[in-house]
Amino acid sequence: MAIIRQKLIWILGTLWLVGMANAEEDRKTTIYWDTVSPNGKYALAWTKSGAIDKDDMPYPDDKDGGVQNWLIELGSRKLVLLIPNTYYWTLPDGSRPNHYSMETVWSDDSLNLAIVLNSRWETEEIFLVNSKSTQVKEITDKVLSAFRQVLRREGGYNRHATGYVYAFDSPWFLSGNRFEIRASADIPKTEDDYFTYVMSFGLGSGSVTFEKAALSDSTGEPGDRQLNRIYRSLMPILEPAEREALVKEERAWILQRDATEGSGAKEKVVQDRIGELSDRVARKVTELNTQQGGG
Repeated sequence: MAIIRQKLIWILGTLWLVGMANAEEDRKTTIYWDTVSPNGKYALAWTKSGAIDKDDMPYPDDKDGGVQNWLIELGSRKLVLLIPNTYYWTLPDGSRPNHYSMETVWSDDSLNLAIVLNSRWETEEIFLVNSKSTQVKEITDKVLSAFRQVLRREGGYNRHATGYVYAFDSPWFLSGNRFEIRASADIPKTEDDYFTYVMSFGLGSGSVTFEKAALSDSTGEPGDRQLNRIYRSLMPILEPAEREALVKEERAWILQRDATEGSGAKEKVVQDRIGELSDRVARKVTELNTQQGGG
């Protein structure tokens, strides 16, 4: 009986290992190449169990759609950390779920990553990921609570508070342990008051602390910030020789920008550069997607 029991355990164990191997093979992994960390070590990726049919992909609120989001180690392709309750995806051809978007930004030291997931009108989730401790913290409620605290000072907001939706975008690390995010509140499809602030937070001891908020009269990021964001997306996905060439090119471009006279002319130089580098990012991402075969 003992021999039979041992054989049965061995057979069940073998079947389990085979099943696990088949499940792993069945899971397709797609890397978000525009989320690579500055040191080139990490990125976000999404996986899906079963076939990836572009005409039958689940919405990002479908927890049973087979999609999961991860922090991945690029060198080994190891799935390092599951981002909980997130089901966002973008196909290698650029297709993505209608009205959904994801924004990310790394700190310069590649330790912290901010993730903002938005739907049509509002923000669904905000996460902070630490690559060293491999921990993830959802801070959506923390950020929203701080924003509402700021808005309570606004008389117009208080009159219509129950009708507002809240959206957050343009996250940015001011340093390794401080980040800011743009916050807006409005009532969709109306002409009622619209509020936009830039909020800053401090990170420390596993907590997030609201620091301050400044009223913003801008509908988007300053050109220099946009350019910096795109440049940082491009650098870690280039080959070493390409990175060296881009650094030299950037130095020459800065001299050209600084020599340009007039604020309007200088802004055009910046916007032209943003468009040029954005095109390069798109081409490089397409190239890398082709190499990974979409999964």
